[in-house]
Amino acid sequence: MNIQRTELKNEFLRNYFHDQQFHLQALPIDASFRKYDRVVCNKAKMILMDSPPEYYKLEDFISIACFLSDNNFSAPQIYQADVAHGFLLLEDFGDTNIGKYLLQHNDYNNKVRIYRLIIDLLVKLQSITPISQLNIHTTDMLLQGLELYTDWYIPFVTNHPLHEELKAEFLELWRAVIQQHLNSIEYTTVLRDYHVENMMLLDRVGINAIGLLDFQDAVIGSPLYDVVSVLEDARIEVDQKFANECLEYYLSQNSHLNKQDSYLLYHLLGAQRNSRILGVFVRKAVRDQQKGYLQYISRILSYLEQDLAHESLNQIAKWIKKNTKSIL
Repeated sequence: MNIQRTELKNEFLRNYFHDQQFHLQALPIDASFRKYDRVVCNKAKMILMDSPPEYYKLEDFISIACFLSDNNFSAPQIYQADVAHGFLLLEDFGDTNIGKYLLQHNDYNNKVRIYRLIIDLLVKLQSITPISQLNIHTTDMLLQGLELYTDWYIPFVTNHPLHEELKAEFLELWRAVIQQHLNSIEYTTVLRDYHVENMMLLDRVGINAIGLLDFQDAVIGSPLYDVVSVLEDARIEVDQKFANECLEYYLSQNSHLNKQDSYLLYHLLGAQRNSRILGVFVRKAVRDQQKGYLQYISRILSYLEQDLAHESLNQIAKWIKKNTKSIL
């Protein structure tokens, strides 16, 4: 953080705490420019979000947090905001994210309990009319995500850039598949980063036991996207049999959804999402020298292989095999 931004952060905190003494504890960061600190003042704890305005619109986080809270989901309460400079003081949900909890309590019955809560939350969220200011998860937005795969992941595994004509061919194959299938199910709120590392386990009842984080990139899109996000998780293994059980449970709670269309969209969006994440993680490793992201590549490839096995993605799987000398 540059000196000017540090001064802005300190001024923001002083304006809230006045003469009270406080100190900061830096929290781990993920694949973004946002930073988080735990602010401790006497016995009270809060979270400081540092969200540089040149990269993010803080209004998005605020509006979605209010939407979630107004509809009785566990989103962090906002105590203080400086939208112009990108600072928020938030409710502290503690240190137990659901990913960490599942690694420590990994018996089957507990997994079923937690994942059903996660799915029940989605079912409720998707039954509520989205807020109008959200962007639409358009074909072009999905294709833009796939350019991370063509521009970063493919050169990483082939040791040379992808030719522009081949890139255009790949994206046109994707465009055709997306436009043919994506609108088969009514759009709803999509949180996009809906995975267990972004959920905190709270001492609350039912779905309110899940504290939601990092929802500022929410859009209006296919309800299957967030299902894929949590069942094809880059950081925690979700085996295919268990994922299928969870998907069946989700569909049992959504009798209005066509099962065949839902499975198709699950794999289509899974393939798009996993391709994009491969590009994101390679970019973090190569450009930003954060090599730790490479440890997740094999798991993401496994998910991608499962998704590309769907018959609707046959031409895309063939293109990848031909042009990268690998099924993936």
